[in-house]
Amino acid sequence: MCWSDVDIERRQTNGKQRVLAKIRVRAETSKVRNNRVFIAEAESTLNA
Repeated sequence: MCWSDVDIERRQTNGKQRVLAKIRVRAETSKVRNNRVFIAEAESTLNA
């Protein structure tokens, strides 16, 4: 995984600003050889 596989997005939902981390898993680094995209709340992901 490279830093280019991670994006930070800001979205407005229910009047609240959310910061999301969008993480791409490339097929060549995946056990099952499929591309995948995960989206998680960045605050909980980055502060873990």
